[in-house]
Parts: sequence; C-alpha cells; structure tokens
Amino acid sequence: MHSFPSDKLSIEQNGADPSVARSKPLVVMDTNVVLDLWLFRNPALGWLASALTSGSLQWIATAAMLEELGHVRGRNFDARHHAMPELFRPPAHLVATPDPISTLRCQDRSDQMFLDLAFRWRCPLLTRDRHLLCLQRKASRAGLHILTPEQAIQLPTLADTRSPGA
Repeated sequence: MHSFPSDKLSIEQNGADPSVARSKPLVVMDTNVVLDLWLFRNPALGWLASALTSGSLQWIATAAMLEELGHVRGRNFDARHHAMPELFRPPAHLVATPDPISTLRCQDRSDQMFLDLAFRWRCPLLTRDRHLLCLQRKASRAGLHILTPEQAIQLPTLADTRSPGA
C-alpha cells in the first residue's frame, strides 16, 4: 500500500479540499491518463501538464482514485520510463467521494468512480478507457464531457488553459 503526502490529502469537514477554486476549470483524469502524462510522458499532453502545474487547470480526485494510482504506480514498468515527480506527489485536489449516479453506469465497475466524480462536479472526465468512452454520447446529453485528452483541448474551457506557445 502506498501513502501520499499529507499536505496533498487534507480534507475539510465537508469533504472538499479548501484549495479547489471553482473559478478555475476542473478536470477528472483516470489512472491511464495520469500514467500517460507523468510516466510515459506523452508529448501530446504537454498542454495538460503545463495547465496542471501552473494551476490554470485543477485536477480533482477522491482518495480511492489516488489509492488506485498508488497501486498501479507500484507495478514494474519498462526501465526506459522514468516517472516524473508528479506521479509520486500528484497535484490533485482531494475531494469527497460523491454518491453514485444512477443515470450513467459504466460497464466496468472500477471505472464508475471517475464517472461519478465528473458528474457530481460537472467537469470533464479525461480518459482513454473504452468502457468510459462508449458513454460519450449519453453523457453529453446529461451535460457531461467524457473525452480523450486530445479531444479535451477542443473544449473552450480547457483550450483557455493552454499556454500561448503550446
């Protein structure tokens, strides 16, 4: 079991990280996107890494999501992959686990937590998972964006987080 630094995991009484600024765009990322960003260093996600580290975009996650990341992070990856520090000190804002939603159900129950959180906070869910991506159309009708990171840059609210030179 992996532990995370306590400074990243402080939760207020109401379950919300006091540093989550609703004035800045929020995003939920599944574990595959996090690995793609800070382990495999996908150059196409440079805009996302910049937006997250600059604070112009805020990643929200639950304790269960960070625990899953810790579990996956403990696997042996190819020696050519050198994880960036963000993989071990994720710049996520910890928020309370939301109640499950009934309107959208993911075929893979382990992915439901990402869907529930994005729906509760009304923010985009970035994923590469086929079980989540197959819900794009239905989620869109409910006002939720489920997108690959490459699709996400097209959203006006996320495109604004992109630095001019990116």
